[in-house]
Amino acid sequence: MFLLHGDAKYIDVLERVIYNGFLSGISLHGDEFFYPNPLASRGGYARSKWFGCSCCPVNIVRFIPQIGPFTYAQRDAAVYVNLFVASRATLKTPAGAVTLTQTTDYPWTGDVRIDVAPDKERLSFPLKIRIPGWATGTPVPSDLYAQTAPGSLRNVSVAVNGQPVPLALDRGYLTLERTWRAGDTVTLALAMPVRRIRCHPAAADNRGRLAVERGPLVYCAEAADNGGRVLNLTLAPDAAFREGTVDVLGHRLIALTTDARAVSADLRGRRTSRPAAATLIPYFAWCHRGTGEMQVWFPTGDEHAEPASDLAFTASHCHEADSLAALHDGLLPKNSGDHDIPRMTWWPRKGTAEWVHVDLKNLEKVTGCSVYWFDDTGRGGCRLPVSWTVQIPDGQGGWTDVPGLYPVAKDRLCEILFQAPVSVRALRLRAVLQPGFSGGVLEWQINVE
Repeated sequence: MFLLHGDAKYIDVLERVIYNGFLSGISLHGDEFFYPNPLASRGGYARSKWFGCSCCPVNIVRFIPQIGPFTYAQRDAAVYVNLFVASRATLKTPAGAVTLTQTTDYPWTGDVRIDVAPDKERLSFPLKIRIPGWATGTPVPSDLYAQTAPGSLRNVSVAVNGQPVPLALDRGYLTLERTWRAGDTVTLALAMPVRRIRCHPAAADNRGRLAVERGPLVYCAEAADNGGRVLNLTLAPDAAFREGTVDVLGHRLIALTTDARAVSADLRGRRTSRPAAATLIPYFAWCHRGTGEMQVWFPTGDEHAEPASDLAFTASHCHEADSLAALHDGLLPKNSGDHDIPRMTWWPRKGTAEWVHVDLKNLEKVTGCSVYWFDDTGRGGCRLPVSWTVQIPDGQGGWTDVPGLYPVAKDRLCEILFQAPVSVRALRLRAVLQPGFSGGVLEWQINVE
């Protein structure tokens, strides 16, 4: 499409794909791959070595060698610089050949130097340099995404041999038409402030949320840098960002930090928020340091956040890939074998008596509990428990069962209504696992007056 129309909007889309969609699909080691590229995760996503239908890895192998040819182009008499990559290329024009050498640290900085070396003493041709849409207020060539504080040509400067040139774009390209000589140099400077991105209101899930970009890179927050939780973080529309670095598998990447708010909810669903710090990294680098939470579209107010529970949980055991926070995160599964939401399991313990404990923070009158049990029959080794009970402190340092009928069933909440409310500051959920099998909990609801 670019070669047909000579329009930079096609390269803008290509660049966005390269640095974000494509690059996130392959690990930094180059040997693991995503099939989906989610923009939010409650945990559980991980790159894989291979797929049964393995179109992704083989397309990556095909795509990487094409980046070089995408970087430059020759159309009619013009030579195009499409992508900003440290590189050297020789292109043939009707008037002769020219070698272009780029020196740049893009996408970390917006400074680009292009050395022009014609194959003859003088060579006349138009050199067209793409001015990225993200730099001039158009992150994509549609109304799907928009910058809240749009960039403009004031954020761009170009010089030839040190002399500034006026900026007038034709289909996204600055045309430098002149007679070129060996030693000529073009310098391009693209400002890279952090920008907030708004989605089209028709995308309902992104209403009340803004994304974060710096240059061509989309940023995200993930659990590894933010105390294990990010879905409960909100970023004000006018949040100020500070640049730093973060190490991901030995690679030093530009990270962004800002003031945020962490939203939590109590047993009655009442929301509160407290000041917090948020660290963001380039989206392409996520999920190299664990499979925890991640988000790209940040709520700007508490009402759109996914609140964390303000309860404190402990357990007799929790599998390292699972989370105690899953016990009371408000997420109900599709069924007992739902692997798409976080869970707490006692894996690999089998056939044992296990427990989870919750501190309620205050003295509460508890009227009952509901438990959604994890059972992945046909896929894994977790099953419904043989039995379960809710226990309360006995006043002598031990625990006693709350009497009642405790149902055990798949694919629904198993509810116990106490014969009378109990006033406690802590509860314990005790489960006896089936012989030869482990077990777990997808959600534990605690009913209070």
